[in-house]
Amino acid sequence: HKIDKDKLNVSVSFNKGPQSKSGRIWWIYDRAPAGSAPFLHAPIPEDQWADMKRDAKTGAWTATIPLKDGFSRIDFFSNHGHMTNGYKQYLSSPYTRVELDTEDAALNETLEEEEFHTELIGTVGGVLDHRVNWRSARPKTFNGHVYFTYIDPNHHPRIAKISLNNGTVETDWAVNSTYTLTKQYDGHYYFTLGIDPDGYIHVVGNMHNGDSVNINHWRSNNPEDISAFTLKQGSEGPQGDYFTYPHMRNDLNGNLYQWARIYRESPWPVKFGLGLSAHDVASQQWSMIGAPVPGGDQSRTVTAFEDNHEGNGNYQQPRLMIHFDRNNRMHITALVLNHTPASYVGNPHFGTDVLYAYSDDGGQTIHKSDGSQIQWPMRVESGVNQGEIVFSDYSDYLELPVYLATDRDNNPIILTGTLAASDSWHLFRLESGTWVDYGNLGNDSPFGGLFRDPWGVMTVQLDDNKIIRFWDPDSPVEIDLPHKPIFVSPTQSSSIDASWMRDTGEMIYTVQDSVNDQIKLYRTRISRPGGNNPPVFTADPIDKPNATEEFYKAKE
Repeated sequence: HKIDKDKLNVSVSFNKGPQSKSGRIWWIYDRAPAGSAPFLHAPIPEDQWADMKRDAKTGAWTATIPLKDGFSRIDFFSNHGHMTNGYKQYLSSPYTRVELDTEDAALNETLEEEEFHTELIGTVGGVLDHRVNWRSARPKTFNGHVYFTYIDPNHHPRIAKISLNNGTVETDWAVNSTYTLTKQYDGHYYFTLGIDPDGYIHVVGNMHNGDSVNINHWRSNNPEDISAFTLKQGSEGPQGDYFTYPHMRNDLNGNLYQWARIYRESPWPVKFGLGLSAHDVASQQWSMIGAPVPGGDQSRTVTAFEDNHEGNGNYQQPRLMIHFDRNNRMHITALVLNHTPASYVGNPHFGTDVLYAYSDDGGQTIHKSDGSQIQWPMRVESGVNQGEIVFSDYSDYLELPVYLATDRDNNPIILTGTLAASDSWHLFRLESGTWVDYGNLGNDSPFGGLFRDPWGVMTVQLDDNKIIRFWDPDSPVEIDLPHKPIFVSPTQSSSIDASWMRDTGEMIYTVQDSVNDQIKLYRTRISRPGGNNPPVFTADPIDKPNATEEFYKAKE
């Protein structure tokens, strides 16, 4: 195949075996990543095929595909009929993907005409109006249902299961009917959940330092069933001790990961680290990704750390985030504190450095973007453990949240912010080995999340009902949503389901209704002109008696 300006010329030949008598080619633009739900279920458009012509001299089958504007790649394959022993049989050419030389800026123009279609999926009432509840309500979508934890007015952790098909709402105890939060009005004690490939639901929460020496981790007794959970610790739970700020995320194969702040040494004054654990679905066991701190407590494994000995004390609130790109490469970022000013009084709720690494083997080994290997645990100080330093600020210092995603070309993008009133946040993208700083994309509102859809459109969540979308960070498009997804900083507690958006392009998110003490679950489907759209849905949600329709067209 060969691209000739606005055409793709394709030639298919079979050097051995019976010669084909016919040829037909099919193609599709910007198909979702292989193995994802849109890849499997979104059909090739009915008008994107052509009969091929046979070159009498060479015997090759040829076709010319006119290339449309606004797409980054095209996939194609051909099918050819022949006769063998009197029977008609078919041969196919290899499925082929071709990257197109399309400018991100041109693609951004299509975002200005995106159409957003939002529906209310379901409502859960009887919730506690406090940040410990809003931090808990982070949805995870699995097999046609959306799950999230929440806290009721009596401080019991509960779990909701809502059908995407008909909005049916089920609720039950996340632990049992007598279990309550250790501290009832403390945001540290939130709950969250993850779901492994077999459908078992993993719930963690009610943890803050010394109140959570062992992991508070419960697993559902049966897949996709919220009626009963059993406490699972030791090797059956995420690894580490003295947990705070837990998070969970899946890779492209559904494998589950959990991370949190943990102790790397104790007793007080505590020395903190970050712990990332991987779940093995076959054995239902968890293992820590990392190693002991060199020269530190060799009985404890951590993923990332910094000692902060240059400053005033050991306390810090490090942050971690992982993301899996189109090839299921694990990208890792960490925000750590490497220095506290000697004049600072109290616990420093900020950082100094943002680190980056990637892993192609599930975290067994990690590397900088240039391919050089880093030894676990990752840190700031020079040496074999030094991660790739993306951004540092030892003057104004950095906000605690840090977010990570990858663009359509698998380039990592990191979102971080400074404490300086005049500086706000920064979006960095790795381009040809250099981290390019795009600033705050023209918006100084606090940020609450960074997401990618199957076609590489990036979304930044802001601390209101706004989002920013872009292919090209130089020309972002600001969108008003009809509702404000729950946003609780600085715990990275976005209520947008990142994995669902990554795999489908849809936004599924929870909304806080403090007036009625409710959590509302919404689903937003997004379409773009030019065919670069999420999968077609056969049933319109207006047919659902419990759904509320809201149509609007987003403008820049």
